[in-house]
Amino acid sequence: MNQQIIEPLAKFHAEVDKYGRFTLPKATRKRYNIDQSDFVELIVRIIKENEILNRVHVLVRVAKDGKIYLPQKVVKEFSIEQDDILEVLLIRYFKIDDLLTEEARKIKHLLKNKYEVITTTQEREILTSLQMFK
Repeated sequence: MNQQIIEPLAKFHAEVDKYGRFTLPKATRKRYNIDQSDFVELIVRIIKENEILNRVHVLVRVAKDGKIYLPQKVVKEFSIEQDDILEVLLIRYFKIDDLLTEEARKIKHLLKNKYEVITTTQEREILTSLQMFK
């Protein structure tokens, strides 16, 4: 069986600060020309004791210096604290005008709901859908 490996644009670990934020790495921002006020679609894997406990699918705006604010409901629901390490997958990024495209419309519900908890299978489906956009 010839299975194709599907990869996100970037995968990195991030340390959460006391405000529930983490930083999108500078090299990743530079590589994809991601600026302040752009939007990024992410899968955030919440890890405790080296085990993935949950996965959250979010569409968030990039703040100054590449800061990413996790929705407060996510921080509370999953007891995310300062110094926690998250595993983050960068799925796609959008300039403000790109949010009007058909591609972005498929995930616009994330802007209203802020996030959705997803399963391993749903994560795989999101990553598989990336192949259509390459």
